[in-house]
Amino acid sequence: MVRTLASAWTRRFVLTSAASGAAAALTAGCTMPVTEASAPVFRTVRDLVDRVDFFAQWALTGRAPLIFWMSAFTFPTGFLTAVLQNAARNNAVSIDTLSWEFPVMTLDDVNIVEQPKDGVYIRGLYLEGAGWNRRKAC
Repeated sequence: MVRTLASAWTRRFVLTSAASGAAAALTAGCTMPVTEASAPVFRTVRDLVDRVDFFAQWALTGRAPLIFWMSAFTFPTGFLTAVLQNAARNNAVSIDTLSWEFPVMTLDDVNIVEQPKDGVYIRGLYLEGAGWNRRKAC
């Protein structure tokens, strides 16, 4: 949508009705109603705001969160490698001897009150082409 607005403002092509409404709202300094066409933009912005809030809270408190939101990381592999490095350092072992385990917790997030002995708690992993039954934990 933003690219559509920018291109239209530089007169590359004509605005669609959804983009036209967004342009009018932005120009007037107003919010625009969520339509089917604009919904993906609002979800993207909401996701960005949530990511900024997650990292801002971490930065402001200076303490690592109890549960890390994996979807917030642009490069989650880097975060996971850092967790492995910390575990290797804390246990005086080579990082090459460590591996990952991802046991699924049946606790709600609010019931987690302290960091695990080793590793981290994470949330925000998604299954593709499958479902998860919380009650049966499978």
